[in-house]
Amino acid sequence: MAIRQDNMLALYCSVFFTPGKRPSFDAIWRMCEDSGNTIELRSATVGRTSLSYAGFQFELNGLSPGRPAFVPRETRNARIGVEFRSGEFESVELSLWVAKNVEFRLANPVRALTHVAAELSELPDARAVQWNRSKNLCQTERFRNAIRKWPKRDALPSEGLISICRMPDGGLQTDGLHLFSGQEVRLEPEVAEAVTESHQIALSIAQRFAREGALAAPMRIKNPFGGHLRIEPSENKRFIRVWVDVVPRPFGVTSEYRRNSGRHKGTQKWSITQWVPPSLI
Repeated sequence: MAIRQDNMLALYCSVFFTPGKRPSFDAIWRMCEDSGNTIELRSATVGRTSLSYAGFQFELNGLSPGRPAFVPRETRNARIGVEFRSGEFESVELSLWVAKNVEFRLANPVRALTHVAAELSELPDARAVQWNRSKNLCQTERFRNAIRKWPKRDALPSEGLISICRMPDGGLQTDGLHLFSGQEVRLEPEVAEAVTESHQIALSIAQRFAREGALAAPMRIKNPFGGHLRIEPSENKRFIRVWVDVVPRPFGVTSEYRRNSGRHKGTQKWSITQWVPPSLI
């Protein structure tokens, strides 16, 4: 498994195969040929191959007949069926090392890495792909479709690259966005527990700041499902905190009374005013 070194950061994808069906060097060689040699073989040893694509160099570990690559234990957002257990499959691992000082500006390296992973996922008997930063486990076809559409639209393929985690206090938090914006999105419990579309809201905000970069100051934004949200950076600048924006609205019983004090006659109405989330109005 790729790990951090002093001045380098490891990015990697694991591609899971049916046991005994991992690709060999010959299968990778054919894959490179089928790509029109946009993916190039650089070197090969037992179980390990070096590839290059778009100016980046990758290591591919776990090829047959060598030993499988390390299988990540933690998985999230598995949409490939409850019967899938990563420990029951064999994986190959595609890794890329980048300098730590380019962290948060990783769109191009991640595009290149996931493009090659998408090609690997098209090999026979490939079952799933896991991106290490979000720990998301994706069905191969869903992963390929999302990654191949990425260059055609600016939206980050969030299903494969960003996961949503439920926190102990009831809030929701993204994992993986920090590579693109330097921050993660955190929906406070009042939003995460009260709004049925909370996962979609978190992903929508993540998409925005993956394009725009880190949030520097508080702001009010539209909720894609109605109303408005209040967002602001956390004190340590590592999170984009999200609340339902509240505005004063009258509610309750409206009463009126008449007064007659000499020259002054008339009717006066009053109502109780309280902060009410727009979504409840």
